[in-house]
Amino acid sequence: MTPLAQEWVEAADEDLQAARLLLDHGGPNTTVCFHTQQAAEKLLKAFLQENGVAPPHTHDLESLQSRCQALDPSLAALLPVVQELTTYYMNTRYPPGIVPRTGQQARNSFLRAEEVHQAIMNLLAPPQP
Repeated sequence: MTPLAQEWVEAADEDLQAARLLLDHGGPNTTVCFHTQQAAEKLLKAFLQENGVAPPHTHDLESLQSRCQALDPSLAALLPVVQELTTYYMNTRYPPGIVPRTGQQARNSFLRAEEVHQAIMNLLAPPQP
C-alpha cells in the first residue's frame, strides 16, 4: 500500500476506534455516527489514493463510492451501505443544526462502517494464502 493510502487507512481506523470506545462506554450517539461516517469516507479515499486517483474534497459517500466502483466493480455492493451511512451524516456539528441520534442508529452506523472497512481492506491488503 502506498504511504498516503496507509495514512488514510490509519485515520479511518482512529475514527472506528473512537466510535467503538464511545459505543462501549455509552458515549454520545451523534458523535458515534459522525466518526463512522468519517471512517467510511477516509477508507474510500484510501482506495482512490491507492489506485492513483487524488481523493476529491468531499464528504459525499455516494460520490466516493461511485468513483471507487468505477475502479473495481465489486464495490457496487457498498452502495446501500454508504447510502445508510449518509443518512447519519451531519452538515454541521454546531447548534442549531445537530440532529440527535439513537443508540440503535449509532450501532447500525458502526456496523455499516465496519462493512466498508472490510470491503476496502480486502482490496488494499488481500489476505495472504
